Amino acid sequence: MGQVDLCDARWAMGHGIVKTMKCESRNNNEVKDEYPLVTFALFAYNQEEFIREAVESALAQDYTPLEIILSDDCSPDRTFAIMEAAVKNYAGPHRIILNRNPINLGSSGIGLHVNHVLEMAHGELIVFAAGDDISLPIRTRMLVDAWNMAGRPSGSLHSAVETL
Repeated sequence: MGQVDLCDARWAMGHGIVKTMKCESRNNNEVKDEYPLVTFALFAYNQEEFIREAVESALAQDYTPLEIILSDDCSPDRTFAIMEAAVKNYAGPHRIILNRNPINLGSSGIGLHVNHVLEMAHGELIVFAAGDDISLPIRTRMLVDAWNMAGRPSGSLHSAVETL
């Protein structure tokens, strides 16, 4: 199948943010057989009413290897405490990073909060979720499958949304 050039890129689902690092050539068969580390980034601010379900849906993702970053943007409500409680006894396969910004970075837009989380992320692909999003357990796996099938292009990828 030939060679393809791959970049160690960080993707931001739905936000068009791509951070490209080093590139290397690999055989196409290797690309399809790999399961890269993926980061599932959940962003929250003042979402105590919804955050538990959002965190539980992140922890229920069936894709591995998965790094989950749960980040609260200094909410004045109980959002962060609920996030902490939800992961306190987590014993699953995913690596969890729990973050609470010391000051609200989103006061001038979500961009600073997103950039802060991207600095923490180690995944080749980053799946974004908001604190009021409930993701199906197959969400990350389906996105990785679609990305692999497309040859891992740079850009952004979106999953479907269903409003409840």
